[in-house]
Amino acid sequence: MNDDDLTARVRAAFDALDPVPPHVTAAARAALASRVPGAVLAELTMEPRYSTAALRGTARRLTFTGTDAVIEIEVTRLDHGHEITGRVTPSTPARARLRHLRRGAAEWTADVDPAGQFAFPAVPDGLVSLVFDLPDTASIVTSWVRL
Repeated sequence: MNDDDLTARVRAAFDALDPVPPHVTAAARAALASRVPGAVLAELTMEPRYSTAALRGTARRLTFTGTDAVIEIEVTRLDHGHEITGRVTPSTPARARLRHLRRGAAEWTADVDPAGQFAFPAVPDGLVSLVFDLPDTASIVTSWVRL
């Protein structure tokens, strides 16, 4: 018996005795599909511990920090979802893409102006991540956050 045969037998045993639930497989595939190869990660580094963002009309402020950029966003709860406005520092014109995990492959795009500012006016509840495609073909991606 070689390694391939052993692996096949172990896989068959797990499939029979403890199969992976379909929703776990779907989540794993979605996570892999949402990767942005070569992008620099900007991780969530600041969010106020106590926030009144659950109240209509109040803003939640988040800061994401990467190796070469800081992304600050403000999320305002509205009747129709959330408005996200933000700024990339250092400022550079770019294309911003907002990815929504619960909406599948849905993406919204917005231009980042020369001052580094951008906005997404109507974003539904759920997990979101921002991707910034820079003019030099580099990309910055934020960690996922729940709205």
